Amino acid sequence: MVSDQLYISLHLFLPVLILLDYYERMIIFLVVISLFFLTRVDGTPSYWVYGCQPGNVSSALRFCDYKLSVVDRVDNLLSLLTLDEKLGILGADKNYDDITCEMIDHGVKRLGIPHYMNLVETNSAVASACIEDGKCATNFPSPAAFASSFNRSLWLKKGQIMSDEMRALNNYNWYRGTNDGSGAEHISKLGLTGYGPNINLMRDPRWGRNSEVPSEDPILSGEYGSHMVKGMQEGSDPNYIKVISGLKHFMAYSVEEHRETFIPNITTFDLWDTYLMQYKIGFAKEATMEGYMGGNAHGVMSSYSGMNGVPACSNEFIITDVLRGAWERDDVVVATDCGAISNSINYQGYATSDQDAAAKALNAGTDLDLGDDYFQTRENGGNGGDAC
Repeated sequence: MVSDQLYISLHLFLPVLILLDYYERMIIFLVVISLFFLTRVDGTPSYWVYGCQPGNVSSALRFCDYKLSVVDRVDNLLSLLTLDEKLGILGADKNYDDITCEMIDHGVKRLGIPHYMNLVETNSAVASACIEDGKCATNFPSPAAFASSFNRSLWLKKGQIMSDEMRALNNYNWYRGTNDGSGAEHISKLGLTGYGPNINLMRDPRWGRNSEVPSEDPILSGEYGSHMVKGMQEGSDPNYIKVISGLKHFMAYSVEEHRETFIPNITTFDLWDTYLMQYKIGFAKEATMEGYMGGNAHGVMSSYSGMNGVPACSNEFIITDVLRGAWERDDVVVATDCGAISNSINYQGYATSDQDAAAKALNAGTDLDLGDDYFQTRENGGNGGDAC
């Protein structure tokens, strides 16, 4: 079912992928990210990403020929991938069970395409191990402290500093911080896809994650988020995205206890006035009609919860009708929170089987399964699965 045509806008870089359908975008996203994130900001190789490097099998293939157009390179790459290889980059490689939430994919060894770790937390710091004592990523004060300054230039600067450090750690071949004796730290290398800022709302002072979010006000939260995202994504060269910034958790996530089962009933007024406004600002490519600066975020992590009986990772109204439709953001890559698809079966009762859960999430518009492998079998995600 998966065709081999991809249309990509060169001036927006990855992952601004405008495909014939959503399923194609999610299948090629992780492979293409390995192709494009092969150089540092200054143009020298990022040494841990071995694709397209001299001596690697991929270096002789057309998708590594930088003289060709991006469309030609991606078309060639897609033509070389088998269905199983495409499915293998939609979720976590279960050989690394202890760190599946970081979503290290399978890579494509025969083509010299490395594993890629999708999830780098970027809310108050770039989640990474310290290089040595005293040489760690900057840890910023709580988002509420930043937001209460009402200083937009400060929010922008936070994003700029974090993306500088994320690029540096990526170039340094550094890892997220997992070192449990399994050897996984050698593969959990920091990529350039960061999830943060968290712009959920403070709805109750007892919520255990109030320290992660900026405010109880959707406008302030949206402004904070949009400035931080712009600081992260916009570098010195307007032709390239510095890092990809993903907002979280989309949407209505303000309960931590029993979060696996909680799906609130939300009125239409509360939905648009409270729970979506900050994301509208964060995703807007330009100033919103209300006059707020758009963040143009290129990624998002869905919430564990949802609304009105439908989990967020399977919510076609929120992902397809609102994000991709009303807000015209086909180019945003939607990832689940860790294990959210499993929750839709085991806790929320929304899906009846693995195949049903995968189909509902894929058809709703979810692109990446962080923390699991529900998309990776032919029965669930390939030909023969309901999602196709």
